Amino acid sequence: MNISLEAQLREEAALAAMLRNRTLILAQQIVELTSERDQLRAELEAARAAALETKPQEVNNGAAE
Repeated sequence: MNISLEAQLREEAALAAMLRNRTLILAQQIVELTSERDQLRAELEAARAAALETKPQEVNNGAAE
């Protein structure tokens, strides 16, 4: 079966366009996930810092009682 060169080129161009679009979608998802990860990491670090500030006070309060 012979496929005309023009039809084959159109098919390849359509595939290339689909792959470009898919790449853009994946890149956008990476940006969104990275942003979410960074936000969660900042929240975790803040929670850890708050826990470290609270623990010594709890220990001191417990020892005083």
